[in-house]
Amino acid sequence: LGKERFLLLGEVFVTRPETLARYTELDQLDSVFAFDLKETLINGVILEGRPPSVAVPALSTNRSFFPASGQPGGIGIDPWSARAVFGDNHDVFRLRGELDDPLAVEIALTAVMTVDGMPVIYYGTEQGLDGTRHHLSREPLWRAAGFDEGHPMFAHVARLTALRRGSLALRRGTLEVRYASRSGGADEAPEADAGMLAWERAFEDERLLTVLNASLDDSVAEVPTGFGEGTLLFDALEATDVPWRVGARGVLSIRLPGRAAVVLRPRPGRE
Repeated sequence: LGKERFLLLGEVFVTRPETLARYTELDQLDSVFAFDLKETLINGVILEGRPPSVAVPALSTNRSFFPASGQPGGIGIDPWSARAVFGDNHDVFRLRGELDDPLAVEIALTAVMTVDGMPVIYYGTEQGLDGTRHHLSREPLWRAAGFDEGHPMFAHVARLTALRRGSLALRRGTLEVRYASRSGGADEAPEADAGMLAWERAFEDERLLTVLNASLDDSVAEVPTGFGEGTLLFDALEATDVPWRVGARGVLSIRLPGRAAVVLRPRPGRE
């Protein structure tokens, strides 16, 4: 039909990255939904309390399965960078249907909006809907919730979208996993860093560090970063105005309460 830069996105309902990638080979789809990330990070780490280390491939090394460039006449973006990252959808449990904990939903959405890929927010998640899979997770939005713009989850999504809209690093930057605990929140004897996971996005001179604690209790980690020693980092989501100071060799010592996430960056002009 002569259309250019037309996004052809497919829902390939599998979690194996090799299979997902196969559908993005030459003359096939521009991209697919990131079911590997949904299975390991959203479900495994955040909802089920598995060790964050299990999510590292879906955040990073699974990229090697995908073509390095996009389709001819397509959107001009490689399939990995264009994959659709999501926390829930019409075929699976809503986040609060799987685990009725608004804090878990918050950190799941923070992850969706700060990894590399195209973030997808399923309607009603911003209203706290809690339906289970298939038709039960397809509630009529206005009848079920009235689309309350004062809902706390609506406000959280609004903060995240504003942050992403104003950040080239989040929209176009590289992603490097900086820390992934081998201890999960569901472990019988969790380590001090249980549930801690961090990744850094960078584009030109902009850099942001997302750190989340998926466990129920306070956790602490020594996170290597790309920031210089002495840099003061502030939470871009403004959950707190207390800064963290980057230590020697760019390592950040950070403690987070259970089910919490921060997106850290210097104040403009202060790195």
